[in-house]
Amino acid sequence: MQKPMGRKHLLVGTERGLYFLPADAPEPLSSPTPLAFDKADVDPVGRDAGNPTILYASANQQELWRSEDRGGQWTKIWEAPKGSRLYTFLAHPAKPGVLYGGLEPAAVWTTEDGGRSWRELEALQRVPDKSEWHFFPPRQAHVRALAVRTEGTEALYVGIEEGGVYASQDNGKTFDSLNEGIYRDIHKIWPFPEDPNLLFATTGDGLYRSTDQGRHWSHIKQGFTRSYTVPLLIDPAPPYTMLVAAAAAPPPSWDRGERGADAMIFRSRDRGLTWQTVTTGLPSPQRGMVYCLLGHPHGPPNSFARLFAGTTDGKIYTSADQGDHWTLLASGLPEVYSLLWLL
Repeated sequence: MQKPMGRKHLLVGTERGLYFLPADAPEPLSSPTPLAFDKADVDPVGRDAGNPTILYASANQQELWRSEDRGGQWTKIWEAPKGSRLYTFLAHPAKPGVLYGGLEPAAVWTTEDGGRSWRELEALQRVPDKSEWHFFPPRQAHVRALAVRTEGTEALYVGIEEGGVYASQDNGKTFDSLNEGIYRDIHKIWPFPEDPNLLFATTGDGLYRSTDQGRHWSHIKQGFTRSYTVPLLIDPAPPYTMLVAAAAAPPPSWDRGERGADAMIFRSRDRGLTWQTVTTGLPSPQRGMVYCLLGHPHGPPNSFARLFAGTTDGKIYTSADQGDHWTLLASGLPEVYSLLWLL
């Protein structure tokens, strides 16, 4: 197995394996070789809050793996309960060894010791509107989004496709339904930096914004010309630049017709109220969906130094100017599902 060396590299989770790519290659890379999990569906990848060398990866929607050497060697630490899929996971952004697994059928499990022991947050199954959860048969409603708010009172947010947004402020003992005004096909949830009241969610019907920690939502339309929103990225430092990618229609259309997903990337610099396209350097039409967005850890002066966008047609693009211009970093990959900067 290839062992990553040094920094300035990306880990790329794809439909068929985990890849290790230089983030500053002088020429676009083509048809790179998998680092690990050859032919496995890898989505997502994450990092432990206490040690940047400890990484996590989900494989085949069944298993969660851990690496203690930046991706060189991997050990399986959890397998989804029988009859379930591990649809997503989240490494707590501030607590070492704390992980959350989002399952199908919709459920959340957690570990506080890096994966040695797990327990279900059973209170999620007792929310009053659970009967409204659904998905297209034979699939079932599943947890697609997990997020933790660390500003103010800590909160765990759970987004269900299709079922809505739920929050716990007591480590999973209870969950509140936060579905007033939101389209319940939830894809991503992101608390706004330094403002515990401001919360965003991407859905199958566009972007939603809450100014009261999710109790009420507003549908943000100003500047959007696409409605099926998936990835969301917010710079943690002022001016808190935001990026969202959206397709013209849901996934069944992404590999059909001349335009495919017809995806676009949108940017906001006013806390998500208005948006503009930032697609210079990207194909037009963008047939592959821009499925994941990543920012290089920020430094002086006050914002992300580099941005990365991974697509379902196996390409990665990068921008060094907050999205004004994009260049091709890699192609010939399987569908790109997730990106992680290797510290």
